[in-house]
Amino acid sequence: MVSHAKARTIIRLYMEQGLSRDKIALLLGLPHSRITDTLRKSGVKMRPPRTPAIVTELTTSSPRRPRIESLENRVVVRHQIRLTRKLAYLLGWIVGDGYTNRREIDAIVSLREREFIEPFVKALLARFGKVLVVARHGVHILRCLSTELARVLCTATGQRYWENVAFILASPRFAAAFIAGMWDADGGLFREANGSFRAHLYNSNLFVLEKVAAALSGHFGIEVTLYKRKTNESSLNSKIHDRSDRFDLYVPSEGNGRWARYIGKHMLLPWKKP
Repeated sequence: MVSHAKARTIIRLYMEQGLSRDKIALLLGLPHSRITDTLRKSGVKMRPPRTPAIVTELTTSSPRRPRIESLENRVVVRHQIRLTRKLAYLLGWIVGDGYTNRREIDAIVSLREREFIEPFVKALLARFGKVLVVARHGVHILRCLSTELARVLCTATGQRYWENVAFILASPRFAAAFIAGMWDADGGLFREANGSFRAHLYNSNLFVLEKVAAALSGHFGIEVTLYKRKTNESSLNSKIHDRSDRFDLYVPSEGNGRWARYIGKHMLLPWKKP
């Protein structure tokens, strides 16, 4: 039984401020059942319960059990996923050539890449949820129905979430795998007539490329050049409109050896490896 003063506080928070029962319980340090009993005995009409938002963070240690917390005036269930090199590579691929929303995460694999990438991606995604293979326009979309995994790269409101990417790039071990996955998905290796090569990484997200550039420089001593590519004009017959600007991260020739040693060795596509 709660005191009359606390009961009035519960009613005020619920009725006037619109807080959920979960939020009030966290705020007052009371069991959820106590909040519900107080409101019912006071004759308050209950709102439908709100489903807590799922927030996922990466960890390099053993993941903790999911826990309920308060975040920015809402109740969330915080999950942890243990980061491995394979997962870092997969997330790099998805940032380079994939998609995520609030409830699912997609890796896009071309027919040429299927032999080398699809078994690896499917096996890893299957650890988190059901995997669907959708054939579309000459590619396979490997779709994982996992809110927990999707929230690694996406918020509950559908916005892109980069804190986990920053966490990956902070470690040389995982940064190398992440960048290799991104390079396999959205990069290229161009061989010159004299046998040397040029490594480029393309993406429309300058913010992410700047983070990658900082990791390459800080962890591996690989200095790069970033520049904006000319935006392609949409064809009148094309269904693609409002194309995003494209940026190119270029490794000068003096960085080739370090790039091959630290990044290239983690890549899976043979025609993109040095």
